[in-house]
Amino acid sequence: MTILKNMKGISYLLALVLLALLVFFAFKDEKEGVSFKPDGKTLNMPLESLDGNRQSLTDYRGNILLVNFWATWCPPCKEEMPMFEELYRKYADKNFRIVAVNMDTNPSSLKDFLSKNPYSFGIYRTDERVIRELNISGFPTSYLVDVEGKVCKVRLGIYRELERDIKDLLEKGGRC
Repeated sequence: MTILKNMKGISYLLALVLLALLVFFAFKDEKEGVSFKPDGKTLNMPLESLDGNRQSLTDYRGNILLVNFWATWCPPCKEEMPMFEELYRKYADKNFRIVAVNMDTNPSSLKDFLSKNPYSFGIYRTDERVIRELNISGFPTSYLVDVEGKVCKVRLGIYRELERDIKDLLEKGGRC
């Protein structure tokens, strides 16, 4: 009987440890996000500004570019937008640009959000197929692109180390 009691206690302890680990890793990923360095591929896609003008990412060649996929219903997306605004204002004179690609399905949500939160960088829309082609699995997802259009880094989650990465690219002449 005491062996069964001890085994039951050990089971509860193991369950508690597993739960603690799950919680730790869930918050760790939320806080730090995930980054990976792609193999130097270029990124291009059609864009449409909120006033209906069409352009492409190739129009930004010669600039260090952050391409950020986000949505107004995404709390981490909304958290990083003011940081992006600050960095855009700080580094715009050094040819740093931001293309924020909004993925809301309801255009009025975006319009309401931007009326309360104006940004000086470009807000765009793109085709849903771009999300499938890029294999974007969640928001926010950011691509840091060099002056030649090559993807230097892909960041899933809040891009807290963006300023460090911008400075690093600037030191390298804007190239990965």
